[in-house]
Amino acid sequence: MTRPRHDHIDELTCLQRDLSCLDQALNGDMLAGTDIVTASALLDLVSEPWLETLIKQCASHQCAVWLAMSINGDNALIDPDDANTDTALLKMDQHVQQLIKAHQQRDKGFNGALGTHAPAVARTLLENAGYQVTTAEAPWQLDCRHHEEALLAKALVQGWLDAALEQAPDQRKALMQWHESRQQHIAHGRLKVRVGHTDLLAIPDAPGMT
Repeated sequence: MTRPRHDHIDELTCLQRDLSCLDQALNGDMLAGTDIVTASALLDLVSEPWLETLIKQCASHQCAVWLAMSINGDNALIDPDDANTDTALLKMDQHVQQLIKAHQQRDKGFNGALGTHAPAVARTLLENAGYQVTTAEAPWQLDCRHHEEALLAKALVQGWLDAALEQAPDQRKALMQWHESRQQHIAHGRLKVRVGHTDLLAIPDAPGMT
């Protein structure tokens, strides 16, 4: 069998770095000759100073930047038949999302975490550094009428519960009741779940960016 040729790839080098101190991780001319820097599901974990350091490094080497799957907080539990008129449960959905947003801003080892603010902060920093920035919404969407997607939704809602309990342990009873109701709805195929993400592409505008 003939192996496929990838004439556009001359060499691939993999490096492991401790990214908690980005100045040291990207020391010297590590990005010299780099065309694009990419990351996925990272921005919400890091702080604004960390992200600013990354962008300055990229701008100094005229690297394009592709940042995928950054959470934006546009989450929802949706009844596709619009049969749920339990206003207390709907209000609890919103309350849980507020707890999750607060939890996502806990320090993840980068001296702070941007959480759902990450896409907007990244866009501002990149534009200030002279990039042309394009964003696109890229939500996860799960339909619990399908078994595999229901399993993912079940695990996701469990994760939301765990984060909410860490953020507000004194609200355990109400949160557990919410969780039980929503897991039942998932099991019966009554929900669609949306988890908001934003993708961002930044292209160097011109030589001499700051």
